[in-house]
Amino acid sequence: MADGLFETLRNKIKADPTNAFHYSDLATLYWHVEDEQDRAERVYATALKAIPGHTGLTGEYAYFLGKTGRDVAKARTMFAKVATAPDVSGHTLTQAGEFFWQVVEDLDIADALYAEAAAKNRDDEIIRGLYADFLWRGVGNGAKAKATFAAAFKIDQIEDEAILAGFAVFLWQSEKDLEAAEKYFQLSLAEEPEQEWIYDAYEAFQAERRA
Repeated sequence: MADGLFETLRNKIKADPTNAFHYSDLATLYWHVEDEQDRAERVYATALKAIPGHTGLTGEYAYFLGKTGRDVAKARTMFAKVATAPDVSGHTLTQAGEFFWQVVEDLDIADALYAEAAAKNRDDEIIRGLYADFLWRGVGNGAKAKATFAAAFKIDQIEDEAILAGFAVFLWQSEKDLEAAEKYFQLSLAEEPEQEWIYDAYEAFQAERRA
């Protein structure tokens, strides 16, 4: 299956070498599926030669460099540049926020980036859910995190398993609302039954309830 996906994406890049999504998908497969970081980095480098200055690809590359630890200083410089670009997307801003939170550990900059992403994409429940997770786990502001989760759930029916699971963990560990946590764990597992980290979190939740 994976071999076929790689071949398909390579062919798509040959047919349309200025389509950023194909490069991003190919690099993601190399990184997350095959754990071939060298190949992923070559794809990003090739992409930015083919589409120089592309904000989204630059952000993806910076995120890759930062999260893998291959070049944190370069990632920081790249994010500082794209975060102020007129066409920067909420997705890129949330990637930058996660980088400054989890890699650089600069919570003030991370907060500003997440807040800008949420303001830029007011109808994006995933961005708001990620911001809520940061507010809780990053800065320990449970009240603001709860309000931000609530805002996300008002936008639309949440179908992203990570946001549902993140909210379940918040309800369990911060709010101590075990019945509500159970509900959102079940919704998350129904959306994506093969996410190992969600099962691990749910098992820990169940173990604590039985104790």
